[in-house]
Amino acid sequence: MTMSRHHRPAPLHQRLGTTRFLLQALRAPRQIGAIAPSGRRLAAQAASLIASDRPQTIVELGPGTGVITDALHAQQPPDSTLCAVEINAAMASHLTGSRPWLQAIHGDAADLPRLLQRTAIGPVDLIISAMPWSVIPPAKRNDILAAITDVLSPHGTLATVVTVPVRRLPAIRDLRLRLDTMFGQIRQTSTIWSNLPPANLWVCTNPRNSGPDRGLRGGTADAAAR
Repeated sequence: MTMSRHHRPAPLHQRLGTTRFLLQALRAPRQIGAIAPSGRRLAAQAASLIASDRPQTIVELGPGTGVITDALHAQQPPDSTLCAVEINAAMASHLTGSRPWLQAIHGDAADLPRLLQRTAIGPVDLIISAMPWSVIPPAKRNDILAAITDVLSPHGTLATVVTVPVRRLPAIRDLRLRLDTMFGQIRQTSTIWSNLPPANLWVCTNPRNSGPDRGLRGGTADAAAR
């Protein structure tokens, strides 16, 4: 009997990554902030945001096991740049070892401008975040959001994963208020109820405070964003 493409087992590197993810979730819960990696349907939602008609500069924050990373890699147009920033050293090492095509950076998203400048990446067309906003302290959360604004191109997009259980928490309500001041438009994708936990994406476009003087120079996205 042939297994459908929706029920194929995950690749070995993803299964090994899940084991490492669960161990790190126990050891460093404030860094991981989730009970399981993102599912492939949620990853497909994220990858669908990539423009297919031109090279893109894509940055993933909090890639974890790399489920979303793999979907982004499969969808990105030729000559695109894909970079993942992971604060957990073990997960960053897993990504580097399992995905030689990925620019995996071990670092803090609050230092995003400096991290990307070191690797000559930017300005950024699309940022995908699976960061655990509900457990990030408010001051750190604001620093990360400011860093995102600094590296986005004037026509860039931020898409962040938001799980159903945390939507009504004060931290997520504050996040939404902050995003409303940073972006001209925010839309929500449909909830993936099969994800663990159920989640969707908040897709933020028309950044208010980014621009050619605020984003980083270089890369293919500079011309594409104009």
